[in-house]
Amino acid sequence: MEVTLGSGLIDGWRELTVTTDTERVFPGWWQRFGDFVLTIAADAGPPLSPPSALFKPPGLASGSPSHT
Repeated sequence: MEVTLGSGLIDGWRELTVTTDTERVFPGWWQRFGDFVLTIAADAGPPLSPPSALFKPPGLASGSPSHT
């Protein structure tokens, strides 16, 4: 898979496109929350609207990863 970052920015979400080795294209979005990077991509065909947070700010904004 190849991920291409776009220039679009809506409500903190930035565009991305995932292309598979068989040339299938999945539009999506990414956003950084503290130490985390959230991504979403779907077989929806453009345009795919950016996700909406259920809680503001999202819980990951102040979280930190743990390794066990």
